[in-house]
Order: sequence, then structure tokens, then C-alpha cells
Amino acid sequence: MRVLLAGATGDLGRHILPLLVEAGHEVTGVTRTRGTLEGSAVREIVADLTDRASFLAAVEGLNFDAVIHEITALRKAPVFTAQMNTTNRLRMEGTSTLIAAARATGATKFIAASAISGYGLVNHGDTPLTETAPFGEPTHDHLDPMIAALQSLEQQVRAFGGVTLRYGIIYSAAGPIPLAASDGTGVLPFVHVSDAAAATVLALEKGRSKGVYNIVDDTPATWKQVHEARAIVAGTPLRALPSWLLRIVAPFGAQLMASTSMVVSNARAKRQLGWRPKYRSYPEGLAATLAGTEPLVPALPPYVEKPVEIVPDVPAAAPVDNESALPTAAAELTDAAPAPKKRAPAKPRTAAAPRTPAKPRATAAHTPGKPAATPTEAAPAKKPTTPRAPAKPRVAAAARTPTVKPATEKPATPAGAAKPRTPAKPRTPAKPRTPAKPRTPKAPSVSPESEPDQPGVSDAP
Repeated sequence: MRVLLAGATGDLGRHILPLLVEAGHEVTGVTRTRGTLEGSAVREIVADLTDRASFLAAVEGLNFDAVIHEITALRKAPVFTAQMNTTNRLRMEGTSTLIAAARATGATKFIAASAISGYGLVNHGDTPLTETAPFGEPTHDHLDPMIAALQSLEQQVRAFGGVTLRYGIIYSAAGPIPLAASDGTGVLPFVHVSDAAAATVLALEKGRSKGVYNIVDDTPATWKQVHEARAIVAGTPLRALPSWLLRIVAPFGAQLMASTSMVVSNARAKRQLGWRPKYRSYPEGLAATLAGTEPLVPALPPYVEKPVEIVPDVPAAAPVDNESALPTAAAELTDAAPAPKKRAPAKPRTAAAPRTPAKPRATAAHTPGKPAATPTEAAPAKKPTTPRAPAKPRVAAAARTPTVKPATEKPATPAGAAKPRTPAKPRTPAKPRTPAKPRTPKAPSVSPESEPDQPGVSDAP
């Protein structure tokens, strides 16, 4: 299947990736840092799940069959309630964005990570909690935002028809060692990170629509027991505080370490998914790390170029086992083959007839009464072109148009030679103006129509 894995570079996502690739799935991982999946068999998408528009733009045009939601903001055990705010937002708004991306890319399967803390961080007694136990009920205290986020996540996944995995407290030999309550006696459900990853792949392949599964190991333990063993493996001391002091310095952690006790059943996951925890208890999981059979951080699956299979059009002939059979086979083929037909001798070629010379083209139309031109005669010369008459020179500006003698025609200039310029004709001097007569004073009785012409104005058109 084509799988989009959100949270591919997280603690659990790094264990899920190689299992998906090993199972033959085509995986695309979502990460916030470019290059973290470079060189692996996983395609990388750089996007921020808290930015809905940019995330949907990053997956636009892609096609997937399934989406796996494994994104949280938890790098270590939270100490204060405020440290859960980003994870709560990812469980509510981030789930909505991933479901929208699943619909946009054609995915029909959706796997989401939930947590057993949704049952409530209280003392549940010794009765194992199944998937039908009350989940996501508010406790009216500082834990309500976390409970509401888990409830929102599961409701959205159920509405889509997806699968929800309620993980126990995931542990491994890697990572920091948290604080512990020195007097804490409540047991908690744990699960090794590699077992949680295996359950995720099985849920993708075998999970039922709207299914909910508890993913925990077979042996509950106290918080102090597990992390004391982890401290021994890491070679660092465990820091333990009494519960009353822990509630002051780490109120959220104290609620889980000192006030919670629950036993959770994994029977449904075993029955419907066929899942069995490889490490049934925390000592087995940590011992595998010490023995070197369980890596602290698994390596990314390397990219392997798939060979291109070339199928020939004609099947190859079967090999011959014995070389001595070759003459026999050749004889059989010779006997079976029909005798070749004798080809008739080719007829001698007939010599080609000599080509008749083409008639010459007539260079001019035949005039009656005149003999036609023979091919040996030269074509008549072209009639010389009559030279164009030179343009008349422009009339010089004057008060009156002077009389201009016509230009004498000159013989045509030979072809290729420049024509000589005609020398300009000297201008005829203008006639001296006749002095104007003195103006007679205007009589009062004369009308405007009888006014004389103004001096200096020519009557010429």
C-alpha cells in the first residue's frame, strides 16, 4: 500500500518505518526538518501539521491508500500540564488536518495513536480494563485538556472509519531517565517500542473499521521499577523523590507516578490482529538491548534500486545437453526441410533505345511570312529601353512664374555608369518692385467696398 506516515522521525516512527518497508509498503514520511529521511527508501515531505493550509498544499496531487498518525510533541515524560499543550493541539487539530489529507489523497485507511491515559490517571484497582471501559471522561482538574484531546482524536477517527491504538507507556533503553516517586506503588501498563511498531503495521493490514485496540505488554509494573532498570542499563543513577515533593516540582508526573494504578487487557489485539508482544515484560525488553539483539535506535531502511525485468519477445531455445547430438539434429533438419527450387536463368536485358533529343524552345512567337528560327540561330537581342525624359526643374519662388525653356534631351547613360548631374540653372533675378504710390487720405464718404488694395500684395494666384 501507499502509506503516508506522519511522525516518521519520532521515537515510534523510526521503528515503524523499517517494518513498513519490509512488509512491501511504499512509504512517504512527514517531517519538519528537510533531509532527515535522505538516502532512505522513504519519500520525504516537509510540512507542519499545525499549519493546515500548508500541509494540505504539500500533499496536493499525491495519492495514498492509508494514513498513519503518530505525531506528538513529547520528547520526554512531561512534568507540567502545560507541556502537553502542543500534543493536545496535534491530537485535535492535527487529526482533523490528517483526515482532510486522507480524503484529498484518496486514502481509505486511517491509523491513529491514542493512549491509555484516556481511561483516567486514577487508581482503577486490579480489574483489567478492556476497550469497552469508560474513556475520555473529564475529571474536572488540570488533566481535563489532555482527556478532551484524546476524546476528540478518537471521535474523529471513528467517524472516518479508522483504527485507534491505545498505546501503553512506551519504553526502550534509549532516551533520558525521568524522575520517579520513591514511594509510588501503583502499577502501569508498559509496552516496548518495537512491539508498539509491530502492532501498528498489523493494525494497518488487519485492523477493523472503527476498531479500538489496547497495545500493552503482559506484565504491568511500577514507574520506579521500569526506570530504575533503564538507569542501570544506561549506567546513570535514578533520581527518586517522595510523592509530596514530587507533586510540587512535577505535578503532572506525580499524578502518573504516584496516584495512578491500572491493569489493561490486550486480548482484543491478540485475537483480531494476531499481535503478540515480543517482550512480555520490561526486563525482557531491556535485556535484549544489553544482549545487542535490540538496537537502541533502528537504522532507516536503505534505498535499494529495483532491477528492471526485461522479458524477451521470443522465448530462448532450450540448451543442448550433448554436443554429439548436433550432427544428428542437423541431419534431421536437412531431411525435413524441402528441397530448394531451382531458379530459372535470367533473361538478357534488351539494350535501351537511344533517346530522341528534345526540341528546342522557340524564343519568340512565329510571325507569318517569316522563316522560323533554327536551333543554331542565336536568340534575338532584346529591344533597348527608351530612356525616360528628365523631370522638369522646380520653379524658383518668385512673385510671378518665370518662363522656363524646356530641357534638352540627352542620350541615355550606359548601363553601370553613373548619370552626370545636370547643372542647376541660374535663378532669374527678381524684377525690382515698383514703389507704391502715396496713399490718398480716405474720404469720409467712401464705403468699405471701395477700399484700395493693400501695398505689397501680389495678384498672382
